[in-house]
Amino acid sequence: MESDLGVNRVASVADRISVWLSRHWLAVINVMLAVYVGLPFLAPVLEKSGHPFPAQIIYTAYRALCHELPQRSYFLYGEKAAYTLQELADRVGEANLPLYPWPSPFNGNEQVGYKVALCQRDLAIYGTLLLSGLAFSRVRSRARPLPFWAYVLIGIIPMGLDGGSQLISYLLPGLIPGIGIVPRESTWVLRTITGAAFGWATAWLAFPHLQAAFAEIRENSIARLAPPAPVKVLSPDRRN
Repeated sequence: MESDLGVNRVASVADRISVWLSRHWLAVINVMLAVYVGLPFLAPVLEKSGHPFPAQIIYTAYRALCHELPQRSYFLYGEKAAYTLQELADRVGEANLPLYPWPSPFNGNEQVGYKVALCQRDLAIYGTLLLSGLAFSRVRSRARPLPFWAYVLIGIIPMGLDGGSQLISYLLPGLIPGIGIVPRESTWVLRTITGAAFGWATAWLAFPHLQAAFAEIRENSIARLAPPAPVKVLSPDRRN
């Protein structure tokens, strides 16, 4: 009996959590996205304000999630918001760009500014997911999911062409020496546009499906939490 009561309590708590999450899932996602997008901007702010240690913690943590190449990232407090690799080399020298030509550990300096700890494309993806999540909170159940063909056309193909062609152009000369291909480096404009398109398409494909799934979870959990209907006991006269 006691074990049955324990199982029932656990099940009741799980259902209450499910009901809460089914009502607030979008807020949870939006808060997580806001933190994920906001911390990379905090890193250059900390560097500029003379707090390099906490800034390095952010840079190091995000390096496991993003390449953080400075030529593909935005900068704060510098001459420009974005630099090519050659522009960085001209300003600080190749010797001051660790692992050149892939200087991801370079976070900036007083001259060029300090790097945001997410690359331009990732920032556009997650930033647009956040903006879409805030917009979706106004429409909720009225929104319809983006058709998958539109998701591929708007979200996957443009980013795949831009990022994929860039990657292949760097890989082929190493795999086939003398092939004569000049590596293609995308621009901050293309990275931002294709990343934003992918983030927008992902949000409007996923959020309506999540809304429907959590609505069903809420209904089922509320039904399990509802007290059982009282059993009517007929009097002896009624039984006859």
